[in-house]
Amino acid sequence: MNRQDKIKLITAVLILVTQFSFAQKNGWKIAYVLWQDTTTVENSIHSMDPDGENDKLIIDYPGSNWMPMTARYKIWFHLGKDTIGKKAGLYFYNLKNKTEKYLFDAKGLYQDIDYHKGLKIYAGGFLHKPEGKTKSQYDIFLFNEDGSSKKPVTSDTAIDLEPVFTPDGKKIIFRSNRDRNPKSWAEFEIYSINTDGTGLKRLTYNPDTTQNVLRASSPVITPDGRIVFAGYWEGTYRLMLMNMDGSDIKVLIKMDEMEQTSCSFSPDGKQVVFTGRIKGKRNNDIYIVNTDGTNLRQLTNDWRRKVQPFIITSK
Repeated sequence: MNRQDKIKLITAVLILVTQFSFAQKNGWKIAYVLWQDTTTVENSIHSMDPDGENDKLIIDYPGSNWMPMTARYKIWFHLGKDTIGKKAGLYFYNLKNKTEKYLFDAKGLYQDIDYHKGLKIYAGGFLHKPEGKTKSQYDIFLFNEDGSSKKPVTSDTAIDLEPVFTPDGKKIIFRSNRDRNPKSWAEFEIYSINTDGTGLKRLTYNPDTTQNVLRASSPVITPDGRIVFAGYWEGTYRLMLMNMDGSDIKVLIKMDEMEQTSCSFSPDGKQVVFTGRIKGKRNNDIYIVNTDGTNLRQLTNDWRRKVQPFIITSK
């Protein structure tokens, strides 16, 4: 082996050791939803290291196993139907002791939810039919763990989904199609509202006004207190970044050939894990990249869709 080959080998070993040490030191992993095929709702929940290694199956019951939220070593999952003696509804799963707890039937709950530790309350979008109305509608509700108490935050015919609390718990960021227009009635924008239902504010605007954001979805709060969401910008889906009041909107990491959708930030805020799809390809995979746009890595790679990456930690 010549000197150059030795250097390459040593470099490769150091990279592997660094990646292993990084995962062990930081104690965090990535949880995600894996679609079993492209035609049914059969899916399962997995975890893997930040380098894509050690992929492990966590939850896999017949039917839909959707993961609407994680917090530290806790996972909330939604079982789509009664199966093998398990009731359909929202469950809590503890990764440390491998136990799960049934919360409530969660009828009408749409995918993503959020929990505020200080308020000890959840937020979620529910499909329901208000008393005296002829049609059902999606509204944002606050609810407790067993679902015995639900309080509406929004109440109108718009579709309101994917709420996230601001760190102080005073506001909820969500997506809605409430400001429809004749050319894009089904498009979603990002809004904020006080948790008591007052102070509604629109934060993004569709192409008929600014020629920029369209189909905004999947808002998350960054470690430094800003909003990241998926939006259609300059011809492709991108992760967009803005201040809490909607100002200074810009592309988080520009990738012209990569559609970017749902994402989560590493505990130190230095990396973004996201669902990405190369233009022209059918499958979604999980990627990780530094927040400055460097060191993009593809963590999964097969024909099945991988979505909803969340961060889980050992503490």
